[in-house]
Amino acid sequence: MLRGGETEIPITSSGDLRVKIFVIGYKNQGESIIILFIDAGEEGCPVKYSIVIDCFKYNKRNITDEILRHYSVSTVSMLCWTHPDLDHSVDIDTLIKKYCKESTQILLPEHFYNESSDIITINNKTLRGAVDKVFNLNRLKKRTVANISATDRGYNEIKSLKFAGVDKDVFVSVNAVTPISSILANYVKKGKHNVNKNELSISFIINIDEYYLYFGGDTINGHIDAINPAYLEQCRFVKIPHHSSDTSTNLVHYLSQDIDTACTTIFSKHNLPKEHVLQEYCNKGKVFSTGGQNNKKYNYGVVEYEYDFSKEEVDMNIKLHGNAISLN
Repeated sequence: MLRGGETEIPITSSGDLRVKIFVIGYKNQGESIIILFIDAGEEGCPVKYSIVIDCFKYNKRNITDEILRHYSVSTVSMLCWTHPDLDHSVDIDTLIKKYCKESTQILLPEHFYNESSDIITINNKTLRGAVDKVFNLNRLKKRTVANISATDRGYNEIKSLKFAGVDKDVFVSVNAVTPISSILANYVKKGKHNVNKNELSISFIINIDEYYLYFGGDTINGHIDAINPAYLEQCRFVKIPHHSSDTSTNLVHYLSQDIDTACTTIFSKHNLPKEHVLQEYCNKGKVFSTGGQNNKKYNYGVVEYEYDFSKEEVDMNIKLHGNAISLN
């Protein structure tokens, strides 16, 4: 398990720190997430720290790449490939080549691809090609990556940041809560090699001055149930795991009664998201989707969140792009 020392990042003031989250989904499948920490008090409003989770490309468009270029990001601070499913993987090699320098933390799940402890098999030709492109990169050959898992009931710190302003500091920590290492180790022990790839999915809780945000990947119920419930019930933002499927529905029951917002992506081939799962989230807070029922006008949908943590009550503004919609 990688443990990051605290990194200090200077900002103009705590009131100038803006956190932007982009939840990106495509017309039929595919998702990516960008998290940008921006100093609005400095000329040009530069990005001070950036996190990218997964990638997809559809009809020659990689929205993740477009957003990073729009915000003049030249080096991504952290890139996480949650798990090797096609809808989270296409063109991630391009992001690594363009934006991942030696300083970038690249996070991968444990136990897959050309290792003696592999527990998954990749039979799909297109996915195999996408995965090969990643592992043929020199950066991956050097193994300058961290293989992520979490211990039972764990909350394992990946990175600790201090945004140092002239008035006060803002503290941020990035913490992996899945996949659960003991579950994966049991598959290795039993010699399994065709485990559901979602069993590997990394999910995070990011804590920004005691405001908790959950990013679910495609984490499924067995791993969700092994997370310490005390961590989940603090979450105010939820990127709903696995496109709001029945396999990941347990998460909503661990959340507090009221959350600020949740967001889902779609996977039309599997009729996801599930309406009854979305309704449970709608009962707890404001819910958005990257695609609506008439998901035809655009080839993508983006839900953009902007947070200002300087107020006594956290200020959150939301913009919808492409096919993105509000569900309540």
